[in-house]
Amino acid sequence: MAGIGLRYFNYGGLKEADTYEGCTYEEQKTLKGAIECKVSLDMAEAELHGDDTLQEQVSVLSKGNITMGVTDDDDEIFADLLGQTVGDSGISQYKRTEDTSLNVDKTYYTFAGGKYTEVTSPEEADIATYYEAEAIKDYTSSSEDTPKTIGFGHIVPKMVSGVRKYKVEFFPKVRFKAFIADAKTKGSSLEFTTPSVEGTIIPLQDGTWEKHATFLKEVDAKAYLSKLFKKE
Repeated sequence: MAGIGLRYFNYGGLKEADTYEGCTYEEQKTLKGAIECKVSLDMAEAELHGDDTLQEQVSVLSKGNITMGVTDDDDEIFADLLGQTVGDSGISQYKRTEDTSLNVDKTYYTFAGGKYTEVTSPEEADIATYYEAEAIKDYTSSSEDTPKTIGFGHIVPKMVSGVRKYKVEFFPKVRFKAFIADAKTKGSSLEFTTPSVEGTIIPLQDGTWEKHATFLKEVDAKAYLSKLFKKE
């Protein structure tokens, strides 16, 4: 297989079960901006020697390690994944409304003289000049945080004998770890820095730790990935 891309990081909170067939997941969600996904396996191995030769050998997965690279460490998504506490920063920011007609459930503001002022009697004709306030959340990390146990999957486009195919890789039980994205000063040339998130692949009680399938059409691969999260 020659992998030629990576798409559609998807996850859903796992409701614990002993077997994959018994697993159920919360709503399937998407992590935008898949850059890379690296997996390494920790194997527990044993060998039995007799008559000066190897008689038996067994290798069993104890756990796996997964490193996920994304374009954006979205605060809300990773607070959900890592069990962080979400609060109110006490600060609001304002943005031009996208409404084309008045919404009676919203509060509108105008900007003049360097400050925003609430519109007490909004007029339809002036809506293009109005702003809306958005409360900014803050996120607190603690040593007491409990990361969410999830199912995690993605799609790998590949080329086989000149034919494009789409491989779905799915890990039924994963738990990601807290992280801080790297940052560096701007130099003489621009350079993007992107976060990498590490996690642990945990086998289910029946030993299942991965599922995969390969399709000729991307639409079928996406349907299969969704099916893995939404078993009947």
